[in-house]
Amino acid sequence: MNSKQQAVLDYIEDKNISNLRFGEVEKESKYGELKSEYFLDVSDKILSKEEKLDKLVPLVVKRTFCSSFLEDVTKDTLPSKNRSVLDIWRHVKFYDPMATIFQVMESFMRTRGNYKSLRCGNIQRIVFIDKWCESKCTNNRYRNDAEEHMDEFGLYLEDWKTITE
Repeated sequence: MNSKQQAVLDYIEDKNISNLRFGEVEKESKYGELKSEYFLDVSDKILSKEEKLDKLVPLVVKRTFCSSFLEDVTKDTLPSKNRSVLDIWRHVKFYDPMATIFQVMESFMRTRGNYKSLRCGNIQRIVFIDKWCESKCTNNRYRNDAEEHMDEFGLYLEDWKTITE
């Protein structure tokens, strides 16, 4: 285990890392035109683990307009809230229980052209939004400035590219 991985594990040690699932997409939501594109199906057995995550992670980020629930149906996050990598990993684990946070971080970097990000002062984490969803938000405050700041793990986003090396 390298020092970057240890920093992540130290941070999540006392955090809730149980799986999250999305609530149902309402038919008449303000994002109704998204519909079935955002239902997650990454069951293609031909894809490698990396390819599956590179499909799944962007889909999870696109679903940020939905509520998140713990597996016991307790609401964890309200609709229209942005997600940190920890939240995204917790969603990914619902669909792929063997996925590690490190694999999700690397997938994020491979697919990062899909997102905008910022450092959220409320939760002291880097949060992400899908660019399409961001264009629909009335509170368009995304500067894509997360690369300038250390994340919650004390790393820079550039460090995520090689987190498993």
